[in-house]
Amino acid sequence: MTANLFPPLPSLSFVRALDGSEAFAEYQDNAANTRHTVERRPAGDTPALLEEFHAISLAPHIASVTAVHEVGDAFFLVYAETFAAVLPAKVQDRSWSAKDRSQFLHDVMTAIRALHTTGLLHGDLTPDTILVTTTGRAVLAAIAGRPDRIRASLSSGGGPRTFGPTLTRSRATGGALSYLAPEQFLGASPCAESDIFAWGVIAFEVATGRNPFGFITEPLVLLQAVGRGPAAHVHELAPSFSEAFDGAVRGSLLAEQKRRVFPDDPPSSWTVADVRPELTQTPIDAAPHAPSRLVPAVVLVLVVALGGLAYFFMPR
Repeated sequence: MTANLFPPLPSLSFVRALDGSEAFAEYQDNAANTRHTVERRPAGDTPALLEEFHAISLAPHIASVTAVHEVGDAFFLVYAETFAAVLPAKVQDRSWSAKDRSQFLHDVMTAIRALHTTGLLHGDLTPDTILVTTTGRAVLAAIAGRPDRIRASLSSGGGPRTFGPTLTRSRATGGALSYLAPEQFLGASPCAESDIFAWGVIAFEVATGRNPFGFITEPLVLLQAVGRGPAAHVHELAPSFSEAFDGAVRGSLLAEQKRRVFPDDPPSSWTVADVRPELTQTPIDAAPHAPSRLVPAVVLVLVVALGGLAYFFMPR
């Protein structure tokens, strides 16, 4: 599959697909002895999008495109640098501290705000469209562009997703449904507030390893869950994160579109300084918790003790 997904490109040779992604790969520029991350886009994504990428290339935490290649029915965007991975692979790193996770999420928020300031949307924000640098910082890729282009693409059945009655998955994620804002279930096109909602879902997952609404596959059930809000607080699941962070996440996950906002708190307020060091170093446990063996052991001891007492007091 990799060979078909990433064919040979002019002057570039394939090195590897980034972990956890089917849309990004690392390529070697043999002439310049440098490496780049390459993103695959379907033919429906017009190369004119590059003009917008160049317009925001100086914005923080947004991938800078240096070239585009057309191969078969796809376009390949060449980024200016090589990235270590996409977000899902990084989230599983237990050495990634709560402080660094908070800074990473702030990077994503800063990039989204920069897009919105220039009148652009991300439009497909999922963990699989966020790249991780070699120093653990965030860079956004797979940006959809102007709202009018997104609407035109959606109405023609193209673009990264199709909304409305037939919900499809993102290019790179198996669970894009989880990142859709509630108004999108009703047929609305992506907007600034839907980007904010997607950030909230990702922030909850990065901090806790869990989806705020559970991994639900039925749109109507998920819509009801969003209306109720997250079932748990972030700081209850991951004590390294503060109540301020929990409030920031919940403010971005509001069902009412116009009330949804990004937080103004600095990332330093998103973590708790006086927690145990081991919690700070491992704020997430993505694997299901194993059942405790302590309770069965206590019950067994009590049963044996009561049995012994009963035998002792039995009439002879």
